[in-house]
Amino acid sequence: MHYIYKPMEKKERVGCRISYQYVKGESLFIPVRGKKPSIDNQDGEKNHIPLITIEDLVENRSDIIIRKTKDKVPIEQRSSQYILPENSLVFPSKRTIFKKTGVQITFCEAGIDSGLIGLHFIRDINRDYLYYYLNSPVFLEMIDKENLKEIPTRFLLNHYYPIPSPDIQDSIVSLLQSVDSTINDTNCIISRTNDALKGLIQGLFTNGVRKTTFTDTILGRIPDTWQVRTLSSLCQIIKKGGTPTKNRSHFWQGDIPWVAPSDIVGRKLCDDMEFVTKEAIETAGSWIVPAQNILFVAKGDVGAAVITEEDMAIHHDIYGIIPGSELEPLFLYWYFFKNERYFSRFRYESPPVISRKELESILVPLPPRDEQHQIASVMNTLDKKLSHEHRYKNQLVTLREALINSLFPGYYTDESIHSDPSLTKNPSS
Repeated sequence: MHYIYKPMEKKERVGCRISYQYVKGESLFIPVRGKKPSIDNQDGEKNHIPLITIEDLVENRSDIIIRKTKDKVPIEQRSSQYILPENSLVFPSKRTIFKKTGVQITFCEAGIDSGLIGLHFIRDINRDYLYYYLNSPVFLEMIDKENLKEIPTRFLLNHYYPIPSPDIQDSIVSLLQSVDSTINDTNCIISRTNDALKGLIQGLFTNGVRKTTFTDTILGRIPDTWQVRTLSSLCQIIKKGGTPTKNRSHFWQGDIPWVAPSDIVGRKLCDDMEFVTKEAIETAGSWIVPAQNILFVAKGDVGAAVITEEDMAIHHDIYGIIPGSELEPLFLYWYFFKNERYFSRFRYESPPVISRKELESILVPLPPRDEQHQIASVMNTLDKKLSHEHRYKNQLVTLREALINSLFPGYYTDESIHSDPSLTKNPSS
């Protein structure tokens, strides 16, 4: 039994009306199930056609159209049932994999491997419209509620698909493609900014920001105005925090932010930290790290670090680090970021932990204080641009989700169609 959704409320919320005809799948397409064919990978041969596999869908999941495959099949097999024409839809038959890859569109005539389903259209419809519908939360929710491990052919054929007029289909597709294009462009900007950030940090921590001569050190070539010092010689305090007991609920009803390793996401603190009382901190042997100092994860995701924006207490798997007068906290923070690969080796040890002795013995390049400030300022400027692009992307993703939830109505069963003739004679939502 399919679950019945009433789309009227969704449409009224956004103040618009779209008329849909609910069309059974059997009048739209013929489902094609893939099979394991004879594979031929001779790229230079012209008498071969692509073979789409699950691996191809996984690698291509960020794009609508699948344009490249690893395997090929002889063109003599084009009459076989597992060969799809251009602009067919293809997706995995297993629900768990379907949710990861979604539906994609074939770029040319292609075969499909076992474990895949293709939709060969027999009615004129905008393929991109149905692509967006099948990838929408409405369709995914239906599959989940039906608890389908494998998507059966009869399910696809008996499902009623909401089909608006051709011009509305085109408008919906154009709108969603515009948003998707902007998201993809933003992803490219984020990728380029990340690359610039990594490249810039390597140059700044090797060459500095001034014209100078260089000297060879244990850390490699650095400006001759710089020193090399251990972390312990540059910091006033390097020590771990503590974790209050959960058995005393009132300990966790205070107003002091308490940071756990899971609260450090990327180079930022998440917004749902817990809060503790002063008594909890004293009982746990924790301490408060003052604002504008460093929190450094010592166990698990070793090397993850943030700058505190306010006074905070910390978990027993986090070090609080307070640099002395010779060292800019932000300079040290970016130096930790530069050495992410070095810290990653600790993550693969058992247990994944860095000791206080190992942390204190880390060698740090030490420019003059004003040059440290310049280097940190350059990195912060680029990091702010990156944060801005991430926020913009998140807003676009939220907009996309809202559009899809508004534009695609719910689904109906045979029973609901028969009991409400208006759904086919004068459908509206």
